[in-house]
Amino acid sequence: MVYYPLMKRFLACLFLISYSCVTVIFTELPSLPIAPIVPTSDYTFFFNESQIELESPPLLINEKLFIPLRDFSNPLELDINYQLKDDSYIINVSESHLSALFIPNSTEVWVNQKKQYLNQAPLTYNQRFYIPFIDSFQSMLFNVERLSTHSYKLSINPKQASLSKNSTSSTSPSHTLLRQIDNLTLPEFEDDRPLYVSFGTSLHNIQSEFFNKNGITYINFAPILKKEKFKVTQTKDSITISKNNKTITWSLKKRTTQIKTGKSTENRPLISPIKKGSTIYLPLQAVVIALDYNLHWDSRERIITLLSHIKKIKVHDKKHPPTITLTSSGEISPERPKPSFWGNGYYIKIPYAISQLTHGTIPVNDISLKKIEIVNHNDEFSELFVGFTTSKLYPHISKSGLDTTITFLNMINKVDVFAGANKNIIDIYSSSPVKPKLWLSKNPSKLVIDYPNIVSHLPEIQRYNLQLIDRVRTSFSSKSSLQTRIVVDLKESISTYNISADQEKTTITFFVNEEIANKKRHIPSQSKGKGLKNKVIVLDAGHGGRDPGGVGVHHEFEKTYALDITERLKKLLLNEGVYVVEARKGDTNPSLSDRVSIANKNKADALISIHINYFINKNTQGTETYYYKYKDKKLAQEIHKEMAKALKRPNRGVKRSKLYVLNHSKMPASLIEPLFITNPTELALLKKPATRQKIAEATFRGIRNYFSK
Repeated sequence: MVYYPLMKRFLACLFLISYSCVTVIFTELPSLPIAPIVPTSDYTFFFNESQIELESPPLLINEKLFIPLRDFSNPLELDINYQLKDDSYIINVSESHLSALFIPNSTEVWVNQKKQYLNQAPLTYNQRFYIPFIDSFQSMLFNVERLSTHSYKLSINPKQASLSKNSTSSTSPSHTLLRQIDNLTLPEFEDDRPLYVSFGTSLHNIQSEFFNKNGITYINFAPILKKEKFKVTQTKDSITISKNNKTITWSLKKRTTQIKTGKSTENRPLISPIKKGSTIYLPLQAVVIALDYNLHWDSRERIITLLSHIKKIKVHDKKHPPTITLTSSGEISPERPKPSFWGNGYYIKIPYAISQLTHGTIPVNDISLKKIEIVNHNDEFSELFVGFTTSKLYPHISKSGLDTTITFLNMINKVDVFAGANKNIIDIYSSSPVKPKLWLSKNPSKLVIDYPNIVSHLPEIQRYNLQLIDRVRTSFSSKSSLQTRIVVDLKESISTYNISADQEKTTITFFVNEEIANKKRHIPSQSKGKGLKNKVIVLDAGHGGRDPGGVGVHHEFEKTYALDITERLKKLLLNEGVYVVEARKGDTNPSLSDRVSIANKNKADALISIHINYFINKNTQGTETYYYKYKDKKLAQEIHKEMAKALKRPNRGVKRSKLYVLNHSKMPASLIEPLFITNPTELALLKKPATRQKIAEATFRGIRNYFSK
């Protein structure tokens, strides 16, 4: 009991110290010195020719004039709303579609989605909100005329009047969101463990590339921005970055940052960079504001994510097919649309992007489109919902710079192939009647069917054991024009076929003559026939996108090497006549279920999942290969035998593990772990293209050996 008061006092002190050390609120400008406030009644104000009567006196602070905002609301027809949650004032000017947001004790002001700065911060005095007179009204595009030493006249600026011609009701900003950067509470980051900056799916480890000063985080952004395909130019006193018609120049000597967007130029008083040696460190917050991004902090993974702003949604409802264009401040990558369970429509998740638009329904005027709505989730991603009047459309996503276009297309739902009396028949089902374009090739023998403005989720390849039809391949092209191509590979050369259409079904008939009918049937490629030719093999490069997989001692990512080995293996298999399907294309991260679904849907003969091993102990090394199902084991053994022989690293053996891709795949599957990225010796080997080629060749020989027995 004697120690209790001391312990209580100690814990209270410890709490105060830890709280002050853990969090720091970023502010854009240094705090303003406290100045004497002097009420005055010497000033008169006019709007046009009418004098404004004031209930509260103006204030003089450092000889600068402040006025009580409420007293100007009626004469100027200002609609003023106080936002308790944000402690901010939103002003709508009735003469135009101008909206401004003022924040007590902050020099920032938002005017029609654009951030500006005042020379003095607004304040609350005697329960009245005061704003700096000249700066504030000029930012709201009023003319401010000085009539005498203590007399001013306000009038409508022609620029403000022109705003009334363009309604912005569907694109007004969410003011809570706009203030998020300035109110975001972040720790003063430690440099004794990894810290990441992320532009969407890409991660950049900045553990040794940042420092904290006066509550501000400064980062060596140049190498990060170069990897993000920005053009970076650095001089002795400045650094300039440019991308997508936007150029930003930070100067070491000036307090302002120059931002050029298209033909317009503006100067913003953002925090200045700091130079150490030859490296210019940019303040994190200034970069976010200059790029017109937002921030999300993941304390568990220690990731600072730069979120793009979705700034505009335009509905092209007079086009056919109808489209929607999303314009954003940075590049966005919407995920694959998911159908709604409650009716005709799709949800489209847009990760690492936040909408600046007022949440709610966006008006449409199209017989196909019923509803468009965008919502933010957890200040980390947005979700777009598109509802249809029918269930026959599917949203196809394409990107061009900062514009993301969603085109609503018809679909090919199913392809049936079967044998009739002396004929082979293909039935192609679409969501609406369409007219395909067909042409016949004789060497090799195949029928090509092109469907314009239609999308397909059919398998890339389907194989058959018929007299004429060997396989049906499907692909979708969006480069030159939106179209689905179906290729029917034929076993025999033919000169004619018959085509008929019935509502939403197209039927193609190939007639089998007596000579073809008497030929011995072709062994289907799905059988246990020897050799790789005509086999379908799915290659799955592990991880990808936001998931780097294992991380090397110098921040190398497993996903990068896994994809490189996959591409090398793909070339070797294609040269042997294998039909290769990739479960991961580029730096993306399909779910495990999607990867397995691709393999199962294409009825693959084998699935090879390619990984690089890692472990917390950097001394752990060697080669190991995994299987789970009984039919996986032989494939894993053949690959591992070749891998161990080629790499000559410690042999960790073939192991059984209930990994998702091995457990849920229907075909023989194997997951390879040739080297440890966390082992310095094996990482050095992995960095060599010759080693990655050696891994691909060993895997290829193992697959070939498996199919040769």
